[in-house]
Amino acid sequence: MTPRERLLAAHRHQLPDRLTWAPYIRTWLRAQERAGDLPEELRGLGYYDALRKLGLGIFDKRGPVVETVWPNVNKVEEEFAGGKRIR
Repeated sequence: MTPRERLLAAHRHQLPDRLTWAPYIRTWLRAQERAGDLPEELRGLGYYDALRKLGLGIFDKRGPVVETVWPNVNKVEEEFAGGKRIR
């Protein structure tokens, strides 16, 4: 399984093939780079490419990971104008 498939399996209450691990290491990468201690294989890589190189999962809060679908549930949208509900 890929790191993405592991995260999606966990969200679906399924068992991934191994531990789902998606650490936030941006601070560590920046500190290592500034100190000149960044491993050679990570130099010049962007954050996501570095995570891929290390075989780590990517968990980013900027976009949807999964879409929840609720069958047999009707969606009701309400608008409020001046404190009054409009349907």
